Parts: sequence; structure tokens; C-alpha cells
Amino acid sequence: MSAALGALAIKFEEWKAGTLSSTDLHAAIHDYHHGIAREIWKRFASNNPKMPLAHAVAAGYVTKESLSPEVLEHIEPMVEFFQDLEGSK
Repeated sequence: MSAALGALAIKFEEWKAGTLSSTDLHAAIHDYHHGIAREIWKRFASNNPKMPLAHAVAAGYVTKESLSPEVLEHIEPMVEFFQDLEGSK
């Protein structure tokens, strides 16, 4: 999310500097909202907190070493599922 917001922040800076029109900034906000922001939300939003954590581990955003053995034990099958799903094993 940080990288996606950083890219959008650059558009705001361009708009402030006068190198990007209001219309183009609006289009960038629309693209962000209906594109990457929605994909991030779909990927990590869940009523089960184990799912987004497992996906974050599988995607490399969180290391297994940073988790307690008890937590890792509970999410390991889901981590493997996401790795298999994305072919990132």
C-alpha cells in the first residue's frame, strides 16, 4: 500500500507544480481507487486474520523468521496454499 500511495503522491506533487492538470490528477485517483487499491483490498481483506498474514508471508512481505513458532504453525498450510496458487514456492 505504501508504494501504491507513493506513486499517487507523485501525481499530487506534479499537480501542485502545475505539470499535471486537475483532470489528469482526477483520472490518476480514479485509476488508483479502482485498480491497485482494490486489488490490495481484495488480497488482504478478510474476516480471518490468518489469511492476510499467510498471504503476506507467501508474497514475501513478512518473513517466517519474524513470526513466533506458534503463529507460523497455525498459518503454514495457508502459506503453502498461497505459494502454490501463485507458483512462488
